[in-house]
Amino acid sequence: MKKIVKDKFTKNKNLTQTSANEAISYRTPKLITHYRRYESNYGIVDFPLCPACNHCIGRDYQEFCCGCGQALKWGSMKKMKLEL
Repeated sequence: MKKIVKDKFTKNKNLTQTSANEAISYRTPKLITHYRRYESNYGIVDFPLCPACNHCIGRDYQEFCCGCGQALKWGSMKKMKLEL
């Protein structure tokens, strides 16, 4: 049998306070405030933009951005601004 020894927790040298705060900020939902308008075969289509990375969000009311992982908070499309 192997003897189990409890290790002391060591600080991760790669994890800085800034990167820890940044990781936490991605879990806090941010309100979507802008959208882009595209013309397609189906007519004019509006896509909301991620507030962190400006990635077009393909599905309405999804919880996270598929581009960067930012948690999303949805408001009214009428209150969103068109981004050119």
